[in-house]
Amino acid sequence: MSNQLENYGDVLQQAWTNETFKHRFITDPKAILTELGTEIPDSIKVEVHEDKPDLRHFVLPEKSQIEEMDLNNGDPLISTVMQRARDDAEFQLKLLQDPKAAVKEATGTDVPDSLTICVYQDTPTLKHLVLPVNPASEELSDSELEAVAGGKGPSASQVGQAACQIGGAIGGQFGGSYGGLIRTGTGALSSLF
Repeated sequence: MSNQLENYGDVLQQAWTNETFKHRFITDPKAILTELGTEIPDSIKVEVHEDKPDLRHFVLPEKSQIEEMDLNNGDPLISTVMQRARDDAEFQLKLLQDPKAAVKEATGTDVPDSLTICVYQDTPTLKHLVLPVNPASEELSDSELEAVAGGKGPSASQVGQAACQIGGAIGGQFGGSYGGLIRTGTGALSSLF
């Protein structure tokens, strides 16, 4: 492709509208990003994790990036979890191993049983990208509607949407300040690595 994409939002739009592109992006993200004008050193591996309505993937930045983050912006639930992950190595480990329990411990919020959460840690040699559910195609299930209407806590969609509101930026290695725990929406790809 001769058209260089400047932000992850453009990549997401292509992935959401072109199944062939999405499959290639998930199976060989370095090749796709290179085709789109982003150079990635050979020493860095890139993994793409695809969200589903009942499965959400989150990415913790490298420790040095967490320490530089402004955690006062964005969703308070996510900010609380990120502050704990930044300040408490044991909590960060728990977040990676048992995300639901860690979220409950940090915020008092129960994550719905119907939602699976996976949390990944970026390293200098491994970067994780999240391909979120296309918001145009996401609908609440009957059980999610019931939970919201009954005041039983956040639905899977609400948890995912809240996570998507944590700053908008993709991350330090994506240009600018790190947006938070999940990579979605916007952010320059030109400074990815």
